[in-house]
Amino acid sequence: KLKLKKDSGNAGQTITLKEVYIYGMKGDGTYYLDSGWSLGANIAGVSRTNMSEVLGTEYSEIGEALMIPQSLSEDSVYLIASFDYTNNGVTTPRIQIAPIPVDAVDEWEENKTYTYTAVLSVEHDIVFEGPTIQNWLSHSEGGTIVIK
Repeated sequence: KLKLKKDSGNAGQTITLKEVYIYGMKGDGTYYLDSGWSLGANIAGVSRTNMSEVLGTEYSEIGEALMIPQSLSEDSVYLIASFDYTNNGVTTPRIQIAPIPVDAVDEWEENKTYTYTAVLSVEHDIVFEGPTIQNWLSHSEGGTIVIK
């Protein structure tokens, strides 16, 4: 999952998110029951485009994707955010690119949800706060899975 907000120092200004990309992760693989994942060589990304999300100073959930479990290395996976910055009636398009930090989490494990939170600002680069990690519900914890 990805959650974004604007910097609280930008209180009188507007940041309108246009596009978000997460790029650089392995995008294919095969799961073997006896040994787990074998990742392919395909580098992929996920995106959300044609947006007009006005960011506030509280986090907004931007999207989520099902990622293949994999190891992450420094500067391998990037967040790319395209947004319009409006101040005193003047709108300027901006693009910011930042590596997803791997100091706290250097591997996406299966059966877990990783939520990355980040702050956009025009005064500085993207600042990450997190991620938080939650286990998926196990079968014994209930729930219903519907496959169509």
